[in-house]
Amino acid sequence: MRIKFSYGTPTKKRIQSIPIDTIVVYPSNTSSPSPALRTIRNPQEPVSVHYIIARDGTLYQCVRTSQTAFHAPRTHIPSLNSRSIGIWLVNLGNGTEPYSSYQKETLIETVEFLKSKYPIKYLIEEKDLFPTRPAIPLIEEVRKETKTRRYGDD
Repeated sequence: MRIKFSYGTPTKKRIQSIPIDTIVVYPSNTSSPSPALRTIRNPQEPVSVHYIIARDGTLYQCVRTSQTAFHAPRTHIPSLNSRSIGIWLVNLGNGTEPYSSYQKETLIETVEFLKSKYPIKYLIEEKDLFPTRPAIPLIEEVRKETKTRRYGDD
């Protein structure tokens, strides 16, 4: 897995009393990493993620996991930004573009690495937060491989 570091996105210090137990995966809604990186580096954009996974499997770390990234708007899951790691998969997010096998492999490796550092139980996708959004087909396979589950499936 190739990792590139690209810091400079909106963050805040993580609240230590809230354990990191969730990984949230979204499509980047871009066709390559460059526009996604530009978006999260733009101080006018109030969004950030910890990682971006390119179609070739390259992993970009954008926010240190010791910091909170602003990837989740208000949802039914309390304190989601504070208790989670946000990951963008480079994809148009329209439900028609396939995700690559390299992205799946890197996502599995990243989830396993994060599970070794934090008490991760949940792997959720954008559709779990916003039911009208297209599903990310590889999420179910990654959940099985990494022994994680959807929030609320306790």
